[in-house]
Amino acid sequence: QILPVNLTPQFPSSLAQTEFLETLDGVLLHLYASGTAPTGYAPFQAFLENAKKLNTPIFAITEREDEIRCMGTYPSGKILQKQGVLWCSDLTPEAAFVKAWLLRELQLKLSKQKYYSWLQKNWAKPLSDETV
Repeated sequence: QILPVNLTPQFPSSLAQTEFLETLDGVLLHLYASGTAPTGYAPFQAFLENAKKLNTPIFAITEREDEIRCMGTYPSGKILQKQGVLWCSDLTPEAAFVKAWLLRELQLKLSKQKYYSWLQKNWAKPLSDETV
């Protein structure tokens, strides 16, 4: 299951519970318009740390017309990168969700870097033998 989450100042700290994260195949964080997240909020930090411990992929996306190309533009983005959050760059939240779900369905056992590269690939053409 891929869980889409719209981040707000009152991010639900209950997501930091290990039992909940263990049931997920990924989390898609829809960040603030500036591309930042509540990284100074202790429950959010615990959520990131628990997800990293459990190898639960976390993806970050934002909708901006001028498209933030690098998550590390802001200090909070650097913290997200350090915690292993994967930046979906110019993908829409819907496209990022579908790609994350499709990769899960294909049951690819990928490292975070390889998973990230598959998320970033332009899939306008048919998938090749690279996926098997």
